[in-house]
Amino acid sequence: MSDVLLITSNRLYDLRSLHVKQSLALAKFEKEAGSDWRNSKYIYAISSTQAFIYQLRGLVQRLLDINNSLLELGSSACETCQDFCSSGKIYAFTHRNWITLKEPEDLPDQCRNISAYTKQRTPQWFDVRSTFPVTGSRMFEGIGLDTLKNQQRHINKLLHPNQPVDSVSPTAAANMAHGVESEINAVATLVGKVLPFYYPNCKYIEEGHWIGTDFFINKMGGFLV
Repeated sequence: MSDVLLITSNRLYDLRSLHVKQSLALAKFEKEAGSDWRNSKYIYAISSTQAFIYQLRGLVQRLLDINNSLLELGSSACETCQDFCSSGKIYAFTHRNWITLKEPEDLPDQCRNISAYTKQRTPQWFDVRSTFPVTGSRMFEGIGLDTLKNQQRHINKLLHPNQPVDSVSPTAAANMAHGVESEINAVATLVGKVLPFYYPNCKYIEEGHWIGTDFFINKMGGFLV
């Protein structure tokens, strides 16, 4: 069953990659043809591309349904069907595989100032985040994996924080917003479909951040999900 899931998942990846390429091609054709594309020389290219994209979407949905059925059957074999999500909705605070962080006001007083319990995107989290020279969203350029120019720009921001900050491009802003909105869906898929079949004895435990050597002192030899 795992082998079949691997095959169908690889096909899904290929089909979705092809869908992106065809969508880009369609956008290019439509831009060249203008609003009256039905009377342009691009009519056959646009029509055939639209039809192909429609077929791709149907194939992707069929493979997703197959994967979902296989995962549900596998979770039943693992005796974790009660943790499998078949409805498309998961309640984070009641699902057995999802251990979430609580809002700061819901924490005991002794835990509110401990970074490991600081929930992401809360005011406390943003306050601590602002003190770090490199964060997850800036790591690629901060450690030099991007261009030298972008790394230098990042360093200049750290050395001169009062200087005007370059505006984020609309594409980058849209990508970051998509990541923020989709993160919870990715976690829901993990705990409601992947874990019940592949890792029936595991749970997803949300943790805050660890500052400096605290991570190594507390986590060395352990396992952080």
